[in-house]
Amino acid sequence: SIVGVTRLGEWELARRGVIAAEPLLTPVNTYRVRKIMEKPEVQVARDRLRTPGLAEGEYLTLFGIYIIQSQIISILGKMINEDRRFRGEIQLTLALDELRAASGLAAHEIDGESFDMGDPLSYQQAFSALVHKSK
Repeated sequence: SIVGVTRLGEWELARRGVIAAEPLLTPVNTYRVRKIMEKPEVQVARDRLRTPGLAEGEYLTLFGIYIIQSQIISILGKMINEDRRFRGEIQLTLALDELRAASGLAAHEIDGESFDMGDPLSYQQAFSALVHKSK
């Protein structure tokens, strides 16, 4: 399984899934994920989610592109049956961390613009960017 990630600063962490990872030699900008957390507080990220090679205050955050083993469906089903929630929601991020622990997970850094589809302003910005790129 592999997830897309992008570099963001500490001010974005409260709205993103964040990973801690080890850079791999090849392919370039690819990492072995060691930990994933959903919307960590800044101090928690500083203590537990640093990735070697990134600037101070810079983190790898989930981009929203995933290639995931089918095992994720069983993990999510178990989370639903056990009513395991984070901030009232069944979280893909928590399921990804469980998948990582069971069978490993890689991340590849995406050079692109990402938008938080759960935020109305960011959702509007995504459509605006799409309209401008299609002209």
